[in-house]
Amino acid sequence: MNTLKSNLFIYSILVLSFTLCTKVSAFDIATKQRIDALFESKKYTEIISICDTQISKKENDVEVHIERGIAYYELKEYEKAMADLEIANALDPKSYDALINLGRCKMELTFYEEALEDFRNAFLISKSNSNAYVFLGVCYDRMNNSTMSSLMYDTALSISPINTYALSNKALIFYNDKEYEEALKYAENTLSIDPNFVAAINTKADALFKLKKTNEALKTYQSLLDLSPSSSEALNGIAICLYDKGEYTNALPYYKKSLEIDSCSSVVYNNQGSAFYMTKAYEQAIFAYTKSLSLDSSKAAVYEQRAKCFEELKKYDLAIKDLEKAKQLDSSKQVDEKISSLKTNLFLNEQLVYILLAVLFLLIAIVLTIVYFVRRKK
Repeated sequence: MNTLKSNLFIYSILVLSFTLCTKVSAFDIATKQRIDALFESKKYTEIISICDTQISKKENDVEVHIERGIAYYELKEYEKAMADLEIANALDPKSYDALINLGRCKMELTFYEEALEDFRNAFLISKSNSNAYVFLGVCYDRMNNSTMSSLMYDTALSISPINTYALSNKALIFYNDKEYEEALKYAENTLSIDPNFVAAINTKADALFKLKKTNEALKTYQSLLDLSPSSSEALNGIAICLYDKGEYTNALPYYKKSLEIDSCSSVVYNNQGSAFYMTKAYEQAIFAYTKSLSLDSSKAAVYEQRAKCFEELKKYDLAIKDLEKAKQLDSSKQVDEKISSLKTNLFLNEQLVYILLAVLFLLIAIVLTIVYFVRRKK
């Protein structure tokens, strides 16, 4: 069984905090309030339309370019966003918001070194704002440098010990490093400051499960689902806990709901397949494992699991193919003996077919002979 972690789940929340705190002094009060409301309701195209109108009246306004840049960012149009934010930065090199959001765009476009420079410069403008170091940490995380990422979060916490984003991201680093006790501690520290911090609740639940505190993990995933009903992580987590408790049938509806929200998770399909296997629904398990492999074909364990289903259905040739693929992906897999056993079963199966056919022909011959002699007597 696998747990599901969103590697930069916390980052998306942090993005929103910057979106909503950006100045909009170029707008009148009513327009400012409308833009804030549109950001909250995620109506980014409407924000862009308002900014287009404003720019046509006052082309070189820093705040308007920042707002439009953020809206483009949220629509994942990173190049357009970067163009706006570069204009804002050129107009006001001391704008913290311009630099932070410009760094975000560059990070999404994998211009990591340039993004790091923007985040560092943003901190120099506002040294009391620890979030610049949080973004530095996220960027190093994207670069797979967990050592520097952790150091950046520590620096953020030295500036502001109650920075929930830094605390929660530290928890995630410890979780990924399999230091589950530390992950739990940092997640709980985050929640002592903000009890509704979704990412920290998720990490806490994951850490509890890894520490074999299944009942506590189940309650925590349920609280996450209550807070965020569309959380595929919460649904998958609940299902994993139920599976761990041997409640395979009860786990299946949660896997189904999770996949309705995120149909591109190979992990959840794999977990669903395991639950189907345990309920002896082998055809459904094969379908789930096949979906998992269509999304990520690099997992030897999934081929191995699907092979078990084929074996149960006496489809030995398909089971052999899957085990051979598993060994090809992971040479440490001890499957040779199993493959040999399946080949024997396949051979016996084929021989049994031949024997049955021979018996059938013999019976037909006997029947025809009897009919012949009966007719002759008449």
